[in-house]
Amino acid sequence: MNDTSVGSVDVALFDIDEEKQLWETFQTKVVSVWERDGQFHHPSSAQDYQRMLELLKAIVKPVDAFFEKVMVNDPDTAKKNNRQGLLRLIYHYFASVADYPKLQPLLP
Repeated sequence: MNDTSVGSVDVALFDIDEEKQLWETFQTKVVSVWERDGQFHHPSSAQDYQRMLELLKAIVKPVDAFFEKVMVNDPDTAKKNNRQGLLRLIYHYFASVADYPKLQPLLP
């Protein structure tokens, strides 16, 4: 994904295994499968939505591990911005299939 307004990530700043693993899994299991010509495209059919949801399942465990082991708002501003950029990038994909803040009140 080349859209820096969504989130820019510098892999050289990753110093914790869980953030490296999340990045690698997201890139190989989601981004490389979904993007066309290096560009994100929004799901446009029921099949697209289903496919995106299936792809996103691959990052559930790495996301959980990331939040267990990585301090997103690190005192080091570069690390903090990088981690927030990674999460914005991932959120961009999740938000393409649902408006999760609107779903929150429906959860038990």
